[in-house]
Amino acid sequence: MNNNIVLLQKLKKIYQNYGDKTSFENVQNYILKETVLRVRNIEYRRVKKTGLDMELPVGKALNEEIVFFNPTKELVNKLPLNDVKKDAQYITNCLINLLETA
Repeated sequence: MNNNIVLLQKLKKIYQNYGDKTSFENVQNYILKETVLRVRNIEYRRVKKTGLDMELPVGKALNEEIVFFNPTKELVNKLPLNDVKKDAQYITNCLINLLETA
């Protein structure tokens, strides 16, 4: 559980850096608390959403898909794309670890 706390702190900081206000709440609700449908699988795949076309962490809960990283387009345009991709992949890996230990 200690590792989960460290992971959550790192995730929260990344989400804040990108101006993503809801994804951290989704992590808590769908993965940790299971107050909503429990996510069973996290994938790193291409998503076209809000003007962005990039690979992001996506979870599946029954027939619903939840995107777990929604950076603002303005910030993504200001940052090196490679950094954004690394952060998206890191988030995906963290979420997979959280799923395995939750």
